[in-house]
Amino acid sequence: MRERIQSILTNLETVGEDLLALSDDIWLNIDHNDNDALDKGLTFKKAFNKTVGEFREVSGRLSNLVQDYTQVPTFEAPSAPASEDERERRERLIRALDRRVPHGLAEDFRYKRPAIFTLSSVPFDGTNTWSQVYETLCRHFASLQPAVFNALPTNPDFVSSKGNKHFSRQAADLRIARDYGRGVLAETNLSANQIRDNIKRLLCAFGLPESAFVVYLREDRDAGATGDTP
Repeated sequence: MRERIQSILTNLETVGEDLLALSDDIWLNIDHNDNDALDKGLTFKKAFNKTVGEFREVSGRLSNLVQDYTQVPTFEAPSAPASEDERERRERLIRALDRRVPHGLAEDFRYKRPAIFTLSSVPFDGTNTWSQVYETLCRHFASLQPAVFNALPTNPDFVSSKGNKHFSRQAADLRIARDYGRGVLAETNLSANQIRDNIKRLLCAFGLPESAFVVYLREDRDAGATGDTP
């Protein structure tokens, strides 16, 4: 039952991410030189975004309700390997995905699913959505450099051009807030590409190059990528 609950709650999160990706698709496919098409598209996108936001808020409350009652968390962020055996197990999984198909932060991640990622060659597995990758990274950084992590709510790099915050200590500042540790709340109403962009900002904030982050995608694994057998 535990696995079934986690699968259902993860699927809810995946649908939310895909809906935000669809919003990006719709905007990119509007003819911005056609004023009528632009007006219609803008009206539709505003209504679509509002409805998707409402869906994500409701699905978030539903997820919290199920988790509180069943005591089954949707996701438990993996930590860095605590032993050489654990590191080797994760590296075998990466080799099984094939070293020829790593993906970096210059790519479009709409409708794609993460399987495993590495940060400065440290492997992390057990992430099925971009939100889970984001949470895992944040918690890892919080353990490495707590002072920098604590300062994220006041870091101007994590405030959008419209004044929307990506981190805060007040839930009212965020659309869909999630506690990522140390009292730092993160905005989670983000598409895969928005999370990608925030990962770039995180790497910069913690003094790492973009190349420090590499992700292996679930579709590459499911398509039969070859390599060493785990």
